[in-house]
Amino acid sequence: MIVDDIWGLSESALLLIEDKLDELLKEEEDEES
Repeated sequence: MIVDDIWGLSESALLLIEDKLDELLKEEEDEES
């Protein structure tokens, strides 16, 4: 199903974005301390 492929890509993209956000938040915390 094409829909399943799109959903899978969207999920992967969301996971990558979440990882990037976590990294940015950690970097900001390191700078503050």
